[in-house]
Amino acid sequence: MIARQLIGRASCAGAELRNRVDLGNRGDPLHWIALPTSHRTARKSGTWMAKKPSKVEDKAVAPQSSPSSRYLAAVQRVRTLTPAVAPRGLDVDQCTVQFDLDGLTFETTSDLEPLASVIEQERAVQSLELGLSVTRPNYHVYVAGPSGTGKRSLLRVMLGKLAPTRKTPQDWIYVHNFSDDDAPMAINLKAGEARELKKSIDKLLERLQKEVPAAFHSPEHQLRLQHAVSQSQTLQTDAFVALSRKAEQIGFVVRASKDGELETLPVVNGKSLKDKDVMALPESERKAIDGRREGLEPLFTEFVQSNRKIEAATQEKIEASQQELAKRVCKPLFAEVRERFKSGGKKLAGYLEELYDHVAHHLSKFLPESTDDERSERGEANKDPFLPFSVNVFVDNGHAQAKGHAKSLTRRGDSDKSEFADKTDGDKAKLGGAPVVFESHPTYYRLFGRLERRVEQGIYFTDHTMVRNGSLARANGGFLVCHAADLVQSPGVWENLKVTLRNGELSIEDMSETAGLLPTSGLKPEPIPLNVKIILIGSNSLYHMLYRNDDDFRKIFRVKADFDHEIRNSTEAVEKYVRFIATAASNNGCRPVDKSGVLAILEHGARIVDSQRKLTLRFNRISILLIEADWFAAKARSKIITRKFVEKAIDQRTHSSSLIADKMHEDLLDDQWLMEAHGSAVGVINGLAVLSVGEHQFGRPFRITARCFAGTAGIVNIEREVSMSGEIHDKGVQILSGFLGDRFARKKPLCLTATVTFEQSYGEVDGDSAASTWLYVILSAIAEVPIAQGIGVTGSVNQLGQIQPIGGVNEKIEGFYRFCRAKGLTGSQGVIIPWQNVQHLVLSREVRDAIAKGKFSVWPVGTVEQGLEILTGVEAGKLLADGSYAAGTLLARVAERLDELRKSVESSGRAASRRFGKAGGGVRARRRSASDELDGSEAGGNGADDDSDEGEAFIDDDLSSGWRH
Repeated sequence: MIARQLIGRASCAGAELRNRVDLGNRGDPLHWIALPTSHRTARKSGTWMAKKPSKVEDKAVAPQSSPSSRYLAAVQRVRTLTPAVAPRGLDVDQCTVQFDLDGLTFETTSDLEPLASVIEQERAVQSLELGLSVTRPNYHVYVAGPSGTGKRSLLRVMLGKLAPTRKTPQDWIYVHNFSDDDAPMAINLKAGEARELKKSIDKLLERLQKEVPAAFHSPEHQLRLQHAVSQSQTLQTDAFVALSRKAEQIGFVVRASKDGELETLPVVNGKSLKDKDVMALPESERKAIDGRREGLEPLFTEFVQSNRKIEAATQEKIEASQQELAKRVCKPLFAEVRERFKSGGKKLAGYLEELYDHVAHHLSKFLPESTDDERSERGEANKDPFLPFSVNVFVDNGHAQAKGHAKSLTRRGDSDKSEFADKTDGDKAKLGGAPVVFESHPTYYRLFGRLERRVEQGIYFTDHTMVRNGSLARANGGFLVCHAADLVQSPGVWENLKVTLRNGELSIEDMSETAGLLPTSGLKPEPIPLNVKIILIGSNSLYHMLYRNDDDFRKIFRVKADFDHEIRNSTEAVEKYVRFIATAASNNGCRPVDKSGVLAILEHGARIVDSQRKLTLRFNRISILLIEADWFAAKARSKIITRKFVEKAIDQRTHSSSLIADKMHEDLLDDQWLMEAHGSAVGVINGLAVLSVGEHQFGRPFRITARCFAGTAGIVNIEREVSMSGEIHDKGVQILSGFLGDRFARKKPLCLTATVTFEQSYGEVDGDSAASTWLYVILSAIAEVPIAQGIGVTGSVNQLGQIQPIGGVNEKIEGFYRFCRAKGLTGSQGVIIPWQNVQHLVLSREVRDAIAKGKFSVWPVGTVEQGLEILTGVEAGKLLADGSYAAGTLLARVAERLDELRKSVESSGRAASRRFGKAGGGVRARRRSASDELDGSEAGGNGADDDSDEGEAFIDDDLSSGWRH
């Protein structure tokens, strides 16, 4: 919701807004005293509407009523204190990075030698050299670092050098298994021989289809067949004649029917009778015929057995003839293949031998007379009769190395034909040696391979020719690179990969079978040995998550290569960076960049990492900036990219992402956020926060208020009381208690209740970058000394009062400058930052110009005292040997006020004891120390449960949103 909608309604109509009026200069401790004015509101339709301020009101408004006695007292009090020496802000040159390109002689980047690779990182290179070179099992590599830091590019370069020095791995094929049709056999050959073997087997089949029919129909072979058949027919005729004679002896005639079956007819009075004639005979004669018929059974049994022996002998002769034909025609062809591909070893030799036997026993398949009808009768209608000859080239390292990458092939039986084989980045690095596969989309089937199917008449069929490879198979013997996040998010991939690497073999299975579901295919290809180096690219957070939660991960991925997101700003680094800019401009088809443009890009590279001493290694962001700057140059019809176009590209990108920032800024100007950039106020200070919307970060001020009074609750963090603060923020607040106790309660107890809060903050807060800001506002409230509202403050603090560095310093300064510019610059406004953050300043040109003109300042501080003097214009004071502070200093005033509060608490404690004694009916009241006088119900008491900090923190105060959730 837009920040405008987050403004809280006024709790009462009489609430007063206060304008800040500059009553003096920075040398006067009275600068910017807050004076009350009448409320600038008008009643309309029952709703209090803020009156839109005029241009004059934006800068300063004359008081409408006399100052209150409280503020007059503050004025008088400040005049009694010692003024501080006017602080000096940073020079403009200290607020940005400086580059010296005098050592590089070029007019545009086209004059420079391109960078052969990305800017290498020594730590990452050393780790990669170790991880990529060790060939032991389970020595895989995890490459960690932010995106766009050149991880992938450096891997390409290093693997491009290492892979050619390695041995090229063997090819793999799948062939028909004659022992088990559902278990295709895997055979390995020398690199490049798989495809040659396939061609040889295809050619062998073609020759068999020509030469076998020719030899079969040759006169010599036909004569052998005819002789065998003729002998068989003669023997069968002789057996039939013998059967007929024996049947005549017992009164029967044996003859062949029209359908080829034998029938017996009884003979009566020299005449053979048919069944109807037999039925006409007397019963006695029929019984006599039936009696004689029983004698035929052994004769027929003997005849059938004799015929079977004759047929078997004939078949043996025919098979012997076919074996002789196969030996004469086929065996030499198989011998040629076996001799040529000896690298296949015994496994390939065994396959060729079984294939030869298959041919020798199925010569009829090679004859034209072997029709589809005949195959249908044998139950082979849907089968390819020559399927055993099909060689599936599962991995072809010779072909891939020759081509430079794994292109998809269209020939039947080629695994590389898979739709997954030729996708973006599923490619192999160039030639020679070990394969290098970059897999951009590691799904289950793309990684492990798959079993394809075809549908015929509504039935699914699969065989060994439809086993398809994946990235693991193509990278076997080499390197596989993929993104860790994609891999662990793909269903079934991570667990199966660990099993595969642990077992050292690759099995091609359906995903449903791996998941333990019902199998969808009966095909079980033989696993192949796996020897591959896995390189995962991912974030540090994912690495630590896997390392903590997955024991297998730390056993498998033993090498971590860390990529940094920044590099030291040295002369050598700048030279390489400029050459990288030249390379990126050339590779992206951009115009050349002149020196001014190069300087602007270098400054932006420093701003990305918020450092004058470092440059970003997020190369993708530099490339994007170049592309967009080139567009502006093209629009202006310029032949080169200058600083003007680079800054336009930066401004446009900022503008595109700053809608929410602009809306929040509008709300500030419309007084929807009660905040001032002029005057001063007691217990009110402008803290600074950084908000993120996508890649865009911006700073904005937050109003922090403190109120102090007598009590013993200490510092009451209102955000903590309502569970809106995180642990780090709470720690920072507790540190403030340590500081106050060390400085003001070494000998006497600290009797104080101070409530502090981020006003109009509706989101959870975490972080300690506002700790010093809280301390300043608490000290202001205790001493009743006003703080300049034109100064924004950021910085952490420790118990010793030392200011500590924070993040987002550039965004915070620019955000506060924008607020002050809109309210009206006075020359006394600025931001207090930790001195350690000076090296992180890379401010925008507009802010630097304002600093150069004296309209805005940046003050670095190292101690609380330095910050107090800038904020109040009063000397802070140093701790003396006796534990006191010099009179007239701010901290002396704090000590005085704490003494007053302590006396008030002690006085109220004694009064309470007396009342308790009277009410107790003579019961003697126990005297308690001042620290025990009041409990959490006392005014200002904490009363908070110790568990109130259990809520998780979502928003750092460096990123505190001020949004209502």
